[in-house]
Amino acid sequence: MVKVYQPGSIVEQLYSLLCMEIMDGSLKPGQALLEKDLQQRFGTSRAPIREAIRLLAADRLVVVNAYKKKYVRKITREDLREVIPVLACLEGCAARLTVEKITTPQLKEFIQINDELKQAYQAGEIDRCISLNFNFHSFYVKGAANQALRQAIRPMIQRIVRLWVSTLYARKADFFVTTIQEHEKIISAFKRGDAAQVEQMAREHIENLLSRAMRFSVFDKQGNFNLIK
Repeated sequence: MVKVYQPGSIVEQLYSLLCMEIMDGSLKPGQALLEKDLQQRFGTSRAPIREAIRLLAADRLVVVNAYKKKYVRKITREDLREVIPVLACLEGCAARLTVEKITTPQLKEFIQINDELKQAYQAGEIDRCISLNFNFHSFYVKGAANQALRQAIRPMIQRIVRLWVSTLYARKADFFVTTIQEHEKIISAFKRGDAAQVEQMAREHIENLLSRAMRFSVFDKQGNFNLIK
């Protein structure tokens, strides 16, 4: 049994823990979420479990069917086609807002993230690469200092990250080579203080994920993500 002791309400803690397990693939797409099992595992009552699942369903990470059964939502081809163009626009906006207020120390921090990503890739530390790639994008999502923007981006990131982390997609040889190169273009635009170019580069970086994801991914007849080519 896993006891939850982190700060925050029990619902927030359960949401965060379950969300992370969906993100890292510990909870598989299509896997049933049984309230009794979760109660025993986390040592809590049914009410906070149900509320945490409700929040996950609101973020489209969990599906509740007509019989009230709960499942981890499957990744679909439509997810990619629907989410990525919108996410691209939002991240482009976040990057533009960030470049307009970024300080020299913050810019150095931003560059350092990509430098560490290069080092991790060269060392073959793929799990660390995944984390640093997330940090790179989080930098300008947070840097925009716009709560409405962050709230809009969060569920989209959660839906797409599952494809990167819980599959072999992010472990393809050329994924991080291309990613690092595109990051460098974004950084160059940040250095120049070119807000329009920053927005365009950040947007195109996300849009390029769609073509790469479609190239690497295989979907079943229902359009659900199945495996990697």
